Amino acid sequence: MRRTDVAARLGGDEFGILMPDTVAEQARVSLERIAATLAAEVCDRWAVGVTIGAVTFTEPPEDVDFAVREADALMYRGKAQGRGSIVLATWPESGVDIKEPPGQPPEASTT
Repeated sequence: MRRTDVAARLGGDEFGILMPDTVAEQARVSLERIAATLAAEVCDRWAVGVTIGAVTFTEPPEDVDFAVREADALMYRGKAQGRGSIVLATWPESGVDIKEPPGQPPEASTT
């Protein structure tokens, strides 16, 4: 992580990372590195997995809650596809409707 990035526990086993001024490909590389580190340091010791949902915004999000909801919906999509995945979207360009009701896992994407 960079000095400008901020990580925080959102609750339970969910964490968030704010990565300002990061395009989708940079985010993917960073998240893959974080997932690999967690797999090596944590997942080998305990029966846990890492699934990541991430959204890059090309326009400022409505608010922080909106950004968290979008990433959370993608994380649930990743869990539905199989744990250990990273699901990343760019909003609004992706054209993907990633909004889901809070607490409801979305349907698995086949694309």
